[in-house]
Amino acid sequence: MNLASLYIEWGRYDLAERQRMAAPMSMLTETSDISQALGVMASLAAGRGDLTRAQAAYEENLAFLRRNGGPECELQVSTTLNNIGSLDLRRERWESAEGWLQMAVKSQRAASGDSHPNLTKVLGNLAVAQMKQRKWREAEASVQEGLTISRASLGQFHPLTAAYLDLYATILESAGRKKEAREVRREAESLRRQIPPPLPGGLTVDLSTLRSFTKSSDPGNSANARKQTKQPMPASISAPRRPN
Repeated sequence: MNLASLYIEWGRYDLAERQRMAAPMSMLTETSDISQALGVMASLAAGRGDLTRAQAAYEENLAFLRRNGGPECELQVSTTLNNIGSLDLRRERWESAEGWLQMAVKSQRAASGDSHPNLTKVLGNLAVAQMKQRKWREAEASVQEGLTISRASLGQFHPLTAAYLDLYATILESAGRKKEAREVRREAESLRRQIPPPLPGGLTVDLSTLRSFTKSSDPGNSANARKQTKQPMPASISAPRRPN
C-alpha cells in the first residue's frame, strides 16, 4: 500500500488503483494495514474529485481507528482528521473544516509533540479555515506557530518557510493590515531568492544540506522538480503510509 500512496501523490491514480486491488481488504488483518487501505481508497476518491465518497471513506477509517487502534495509531488519526478538514476546505465549509482541523492539531500534538514538522501541515490548513471566517487573531496565531516550527525544524531557507510567510501575508492583507502584509511578503520573496533550486529527479546531495532542497513530487518528472510556487499553501491531503 505504500507504493499505492506514492502513486496517489504523483497523480497516477490508475497505478494506485492496481496496487490497491492487488491487496484486497479481505486479505488484511493488521489494524495499520486495514487503516492504510481505507485511507488509500479515500485519497483515490479525493484525487478524482469524488469528495462525498472520499469523506465517507475517511470517516469510516476514523471510526475504525477509534474502535481498534491504541496510542500507536494517534498519528493515523491525526492524518485522517486533517484530510477530512481539507475536504471541507475544498468545499468551502469553513466552520466544519475548523472543527476537524482543531481535532487534528490536538491529535498531532498527542502523537508527535508540539514541535514536529508534521504539525505545520495541519496548522496551515487551520489558519486558512480561520481566515475564511474572519477570525484574524486565531488565524494569525495558527500561522505564527506553524512558521516557528518550520523555521526550527526545516530551516529558514526552506520552501515551506517561504510558503508560510506568504500565507501570513495573505492573512494580514485580509485583515486590512496592508503595511505589515507588504513587509512579510517582501521577506518571503527575499527568502525564496536564497533557497537553492530543487534538484532534478534522480540526483542526490550530501545529507547535511538535504533539508535545504525540495524534492520533485515525481522522481521521473524533472519538469515538476523545477516548479517553485509563490502561492499560499493549499489545503493539504496526505496519502496514507504505513508507520515504520
